[in-house]
Amino acid sequence: MNKNWKDQKERAGIFWISILVWIALNMGRTIVLLALQPVCLFYLFVAGDATAASKNYLQRVYKRPPSWREVWQHFFCFATVAIDRLYFLAGKTEGLSVSFEGGDLLQSYVEKKQGCIILVSHLGSFDALRVSALAIKELPLKILMDHQHNASMMKLFDALNPEFADCIIDSNQSAPALALTLAENLQQGNMIGIMADRHSKHEQQIPCKLLDSPANLPTGPWLLANALKAPVLLCFGLYRGKNQYSVHVEVFSEKLDIKRRERQSKLAAYMQQYADKIEYYLKQEPYNWFNFYDFWQNETETKTDKKPENATTKN
Repeated sequence: MNKNWKDQKERAGIFWISILVWIALNMGRTIVLLALQPVCLFYLFVAGDATAASKNYLQRVYKRPPSWREVWQHFFCFATVAIDRLYFLAGKTEGLSVSFEGGDLLQSYVEKKQGCIILVSHLGSFDALRVSALAIKELPLKILMDHQHNASMMKLFDALNPEFADCIIDSNQSAPALALTLAENLQQGNMIGIMADRHSKHEQQIPCKLLDSPANLPTGPWLLANALKAPVLLCFGLYRGKNQYSVHVEVFSEKLDIKRRERQSKLAAYMQQYADKIEYYLKQEPYNWFNFYDFWQNETETKTDKKPENATTKN
C-alpha cells in the first residue's frame, strides 16, 4: 500500500476525464452518477491500494470489518463529491443545496480586512466553502496547493474556471519565498486555505490520536500560522447525501503562541485538538473521508523510519 499520498498515480487519462466532464456538464448530475456506479465497482476490484485503505479506515470508524458494499459506498461518495466539484467550478450549482454555519464569522473578518488561515482537510468538499463564500461580499479566498500534482485534473479545472488558477498560491516554491507570499496575502486581508491532514515525504510530522490510533499529521501549517501570527480558522464541508452539503467554519485561535522552548509540546497539543475536530466531523459522515492511502502507517515501520532527535549523521 502507498505510504504517502503523492505516490498515488492518476488512473484516468485526460481523455477519459474529459469525457466524464462532458457527460456531467451536458447530460446532468443524475446521468453521470448512474454511470459512476459500475465504475466504482470496477475500482473496488482493481484499485488494490485504495480498497485496502478504505477497508482500513472503515474498520476503524465502524469498529468492525466493513462489507464490500460499504467500501463501494465509500468510493461512490468520493466520486459524487468529485463530480460536484465540476459543478461548483463551472458555476452550475442550481441542483446543489449548501447550508452554511459560520458565515457571520467570515463576514466579520472581511469587514475588518483581517487576513487569516483556514485549515481544511480531505474530509468532504472544500469547494462547498468556496461556493458558499459567493454569498459573502468580496470574500478574498486563496488556496495553498501544489499546482503540478494531478496535472491533468488541474488543466481541466483551469479550463472550467479560469479564475480558479488566480486563487491558487503554489506551494511548490522555496520556504522563504512561500513565507513571503503568504505574509503579503495576509497583509492584503486574504484568507488562505491550507490542507492540514497530509504530509509530504520529508515534512516534519507529529503523531496524533485519530480513531484510537496514532496518525502522523504535518507540522508545516501550524509552524506557518505561528510564524505569520494570523488567526486560524477551521473549515469542514460535509457531503450529506443526495444533493446536500453543509459547511462549518469556526475559530481555532486568534493567534498561535508557540515559543521555542515549548515548541514540540505546544504543537502536539494544537494538532491533537485539530485531530479531535476531524474525528468529530468524520463520525457524522464517515464516507466523507477521502485519504485513500496508508494514512495510519504501520507502527513498527513508523518507529523504524524515525531517527532520534539527538541523532547525528556521519559522513
